[in-house]
Amino acid sequence: MLPTPAIQKRLHPQIHNRFIFLSSPHPMLLWVTLLYTPEIEPKWLPCYLDMQSSHNRQIVTSLVNNKSYPLIIFTLEPPHSCIHILNSEIDPNQQQKLKLSVEQSQKLPL
Repeated sequence: MLPTPAIQKRLHPQIHNRFIFLSSPHPMLLWVTLLYTPEIEPKWLPCYLDMQSSHNRQIVTSLVNNKSYPLIIFTLEPPHSCIHILNSEIDPNQQQKLKLSVEQSQKLPL
């Protein structure tokens, strides 16, 4: 969710994503998406996924298989409408990291 003026400034950003897997102390995946527009401050969109959850492993597997994901941008102001959808492509090296993350998380003791 972003304020409408901020969304309008970011209609055509460069989109970068990175995935970092940590097995200890708890298996998790840090998923960061960066919206970059040269004229304004970058917008970081972080997300942590618990990789002990089978549901989250399915999400990550879906990312690997689909090679991209939509970024659905909602307004911060009511009625919180979706006013823009961006597509974030996943670099093949990042896809490989995601695949390894799922494999490693499945091998860890509960």
